Amino acid sequence: MGGWNSGGGRDAPREDGFLRLDLSRLKALGFLKPHWRQSLIWTRGGREEGNIVIESYPDHLMLIYRTRRNGGEWRSIRERVSLAFTEPHYGGRRIWMLCPGCGARKRTLWGSERFLCRACHGGVTYESQYADRMERKLMRIQSLRRRLGGEISLAWPFPERPKRMRLATYERMKEEEARLREELDRLAIEKFGWSL
Repeated sequence: MGGWNSGGGRDAPREDGFLRLDLSRLKALGFLKPHWRQSLIWTRGGREEGNIVIESYPDHLMLIYRTRRNGGEWRSIRERVSLAFTEPHYGGRRIWMLCPGCGARKRTLWGSERFLCRACHGGVTYESQYADRMERKLMRIQSLRRRLGGEISLAWPFPERPKRMRLATYERMKEEEARLREELDRLAIEKFGWSL
């Protein structure tokens, strides 16, 4: 995996320093309707981290936002992000954003001073890459619980099955959570000498 300039390394920028513009989230929120204009706000810990106005057109998105470097003067940015479309073998149509920096097809762009792909920002790394084994297990459990729309805390019972989810899928997720909790408990005993 990886290769030249594939990202990572101790000096690589971490994802928590960026705003994430994800196509699947934009589609779910209705941002990809042609001739649509809407604001998107990012929050962290109840505090606004950033906001952007997105204008949607049939072949591109117009990103309108403000940015500043190292506490300097604010600059207003209007950035065009072209859209590309592919047809998967099983039918339908898949949409992509073309990175304004390199032109590569991407599902996610990362924003700081500009919205670019991970590689153009110097190989943005994910927080999970710096997590130890216990943290990764806990993050996976929380991800499963979040997908089911439940509380991510292990103190709460496993979430109920959502209405339209297949029973087999739900059971598989429940079994995975139980297995991960056993592994997390074992790691806690090894590390601290006590169980969760």
